[in-house]
Amino acid sequence: MLSQQQASGFHILELTSTLACIALLAAFTYPSIQSLSTRHRLRSETRRFASALEKIAVEAIQRELTISIQLSSHGYSVLRPGRADAAVFADPIQAAFEQDSDSQLEFYPSGAATPASISLKNGNKECVVKISIRGRVASECR
Repeated sequence: MLSQQQASGFHILELTSTLACIALLAAFTYPSIQSLSTRHRLRSETRRFASALEKIAVEAIQRELTISIQLSSHGYSVLRPGRADAAVFADPIQAAFEQDSDSQLEFYPSGAATPASISLKNGNKECVVKISIRGRVASECR
């Protein structure tokens, strides 16, 4: 006499429907995750840039030098007497002065600075780094 054995495991229909549900959830969440990643990258780069400017302001006071910052769309150069350093923004972040300017700002030994607002953009997201005439650096994301 032949006995019937019980089948164990998943049926192909169960497996397919589970994978379809996972794919559907991933399709709905991917744009949100990508937007969060873009926003996080921009905020991180803005904080890094503002921190670098604060350090340059302190260096100008301590060394009694006028230090210039020259901005390009993809980075900036720090110009000190006898030395120049360059830094690049994370791709695809782009920077620009908000007002018409010669793309350069300066920090002075007195603690003062050329007032400026620098916009950092990543797609449709934007953050702004503001430098006051007193040399204070602040950043905000809109």
